[in-house]
Amino acid sequence: MDGIYRPFLRIATALFVGCPLFFPSLGQSQEKAKGTESETTLIVTVNRVVDGDSVLVLDPKDNDKEYEVQLEGLDAPELKQEFGKESSEALAKLIEKKELRITWKSKDNFERLLAQVYVGDMHINSEMLKSGMAWHFKRYNKSETLAKLEVEAREAKKGLWKNNSPTAPWDFRKENKSPDKPAK
Repeated sequence: MDGIYRPFLRIATALFVGCPLFFPSLGQSQEKAKGTESETTLIVTVNRVVDGDSVLVLDPKDNDKEYEVQLEGLDAPELKQEFGKESSEALAKLIEKKELRITWKSKDNFERLLAQVYVGDMHINSEMLKSGMAWHFKRYNKSETLAKLEVEAREAKKGLWKNNSPTAPWDFRKENKSPDKPAK
C-alpha cells in the first residue's frame, strides 16, 4: 500500500514547496507573516513645516485630521542648531502650498508617519539629501540610494556640507539633552 501513495506524496511535496511560485503570499517572509503593516498612500496638503525633516499635513477629505509626517531616511539639523533654519526653509520651498503624496508603512517612536514624500514625481526625501539639507539617517534606514545622495552632496560641499565638520542632529540632541519624545 505504501508504494501506491509514494508518487502522490512526492507530487504533493513538490507542489507545496513550489507554492510560493504560484501563490506568492505563501512565500512571505516571517516579518510579513507576523502582520507588519502594508504600505499606505495618502494625498494630503501641508499645514506646517515643523523642521527640515518633518511636517504637519491635513487630510483633504477631513481637514480636522492632521498627521505628523517624518521624512523617512532623513535627519535634518534641529531648528536651534546651525543650519536648522536653512534646512527647514529648503523643505518649505519644496512642499508648501502643494499637494503631497505620502507613502508609509510604519510610525516612528514619536508616532509620526515614516513616509516617502512626493510632489508630483519629485521625491522630496531625495531632494533634501541631494541639496545637502539633511543627513541620511543610516541608523534607521538602509537605502543605498539615499546614502549615495548624502555622499554626493558632501563631496560637492552642498548645503550643510559647506562646513567641514557639521554636527549631526543626533549628536546635537544628545549634547543638548533634548527630550526623547516631543512635547504635545
